[in-house]
Amino acid sequence: MIIMENFDEYEDSDFEFNQEDRVPSKNLFARISGLGFLALILVLGTTFAANININSGANVEFGQGISATAACTNSSTITIKPASSFVNASGAGSMKFASLVVSGVPTTCQGAVFHFSAFNDTGTAALALFNTTNTDAAVFMKSDNTFVAIPGTAGISVSTLTSSSFSITFTTPVSDSKSVYKISVESTKGNCEQGISCSIGAKGPGGGVVFLTPASSGNTTGKYYEIAPADAVGTYALCGIQIVNGLGLNNAIGYGETNTISLNSNSNCNSSSNAAYVATHYTNNGYSDWFLPSYLELVAAKSNVLSNLTNVSASYLSSSENSGNSVWWVDFDASVSCGGGNWPGCTTYKNDASVPLRAVRTFSGLN
Repeated sequence: MIIMENFDEYEDSDFEFNQEDRVPSKNLFARISGLGFLALILVLGTTFAANININSGANVEFGQGISATAACTNSSTITIKPASSFVNASGAGSMKFASLVVSGVPTTCQGAVFHFSAFNDTGTAALALFNTTNTDAAVFMKSDNTFVAIPGTAGISVSTLTSSSFSITFTTPVSDSKSVYKISVESTKGNCEQGISCSIGAKGPGGGVVFLTPASSGNTTGKYYEIAPADAVGTYALCGIQIVNGLGLNNAIGYGETNTISLNSNSNCNSSSNAAYVATHYTNNGYSDWFLPSYLELVAAKSNVLSNLTNVSASYLSSSENSGNSVWWVDFDASVSCGGGNWPGCTTYKNDASVPLRAVRTFSGLN
């Protein structure tokens, strides 16, 4: 642990905003760590342009950056430069902790997620950084040496500067810079719940089970598919009438979402007794972009991850029509007999409200 000396209070009357690379703060304190390992502690006073001693003891101004190591960097050092900006408000305004620039990231960090947090000088709870309450700014390093925000994260902008550096900007910064005393960063291995390095059978970001990847046979969408961890409560029909013409409810992989949109656009099919409506109102893990799968999407789920699913019903309704008045459903129980034999799919009338459903969703994963 390295602890630097504090500096004297900077007078308010001397405060200036014309030095963009310097951040006014009250005891800004940076801690760089990897997987919980504390690598560096830096203490600043409240001076606007304080000089600090880091590592070798040389004086370094705050905006010039802090060198440290993290778990994925091994013996290499990275440099972190926090910055603030003035956020105007009606009748007021304040300096906010607004951005970071990180450089010197080695290729050993490919596949790692960097988590940045900030703390005040007395509490142990992380401060909100963006989106009013978000305390964790997470950045993923891809295998092509580019840097992106974790999928589903809103409120931060991540830009790749070089193959070893990136910037994070909080769209609407929350914390006053004078309140920030510590900044921490951890590196962890990305996982499928973050939309990273997903494989068949993994738990997806929506809490479901991944059953198709972009490399899966028949999947030309370039996306991952996960099936919900539980059935929607009840049984449903595809539509309120027996015959629906002109909807073009395709049975192929990649058409479940399109089919669902078409069904919900038809007033006869868009009600709480109909499957597409219920699928689009399903939510889990904060995700509400679920839909009623197509016939072959359901077949893929059965073929690839049946053993990974819990509380499985004997059959599930798809969004694919077999004819003008019938719809495919998929047998998830080999004992179910359709037409005198055990088929992977069976048909029922569109308005037969007796088939369970399990929603699916897609996401663009990272590697």
